[in-house]
Amino acid sequence: MSGASAKPDGVQSEDTNLPVQSRFLEAVLELKPEILQSLRELSNAQARRPTQRELKRWARRWNIEADWIVEWAAHTVKWQREGRSRRWDRFHHPRWSLRSRWERRPPTIDQMIKRRVGGADFGDWIGEPRTRTMARKRALFAFQRVLTESLQEVGAAAIGAGLFEPTRRRSRGRTNDSRAPKRPTNEVFFWLAGYQTRDWSRRRIADAVDVERNAVGMAIRKLATELSLRLRAEEIYDKNATSGDIRVALKKARAGDRASELLLKMQSRAPKVHRATGD
Repeated sequence: MSGASAKPDGVQSEDTNLPVQSRFLEAVLELKPEILQSLRELSNAQARRPTQRELKRWARRWNIEADWIVEWAAHTVKWQREGRSRRWDRFHHPRWSLRSRWERRPPTIDQMIKRRVGGADFGDWIGEPRTRTMARKRALFAFQRVLTESLQEVGAAAIGAGLFEPTRRRSRGRTNDSRAPKRPTNEVFFWLAGYQTRDWSRRRIADAVDVERNAVGMAIRKLATELSLRLRAEEIYDKNATSGDIRVALKKARAGDRASELLLKMQSRAPKVHRATGD
């Protein structure tokens, strides 16, 4: 995951990787908030900022060692030390702050349609009753083309700016109970975060979410590969963490995730809030 972006201590990252990185760190924060607090303790332990080696050691302690993790940690420490935020309530990256994303946002679908609609040819119907149906079809076809092209352009611009993942992620596997609610798209991030940072076993994760163990394992491995994370040893796990404990933890994490998404939507509609948050 290398590219051109801010480079603290020589570590690089691409904006297009930021959405998936952010989602994993949010899952980590929901399931293991002690990780961020331990970074705070590392930052407060001395007058200078932690070195890259110290940050790597911190990440290794929690089974999340990767270059991009070290980069996010370095940015978080700098932001907490020099920025206006002192809450230590989230991981920070300057290209993933609310202000940065607001500045990189594409035109809205309303703006894009209004730009394109002036050049569309809706026909020259002047009211002849016998040709009304044909005129309607032509106008609808022209507008449908405007709408389709506008949706594609806004979506491509947003992904190109690193605001969203190219495709929506779905959890692998199906439950045996057809009445079971659909799992959120962030579910696999919770599985991986729990597996890495809380030493959950794959079998007990599978039991907790009523999915086959192989499906959980495949999903975890795929996401870990995408994130350049080395999976911890499978045979070493927390034997005290039952499937019931995991089910409760996941339920709480999902609730926290939904609350965070709601807050982000509220903040994104009010640009003035961005300055108050110190982003």
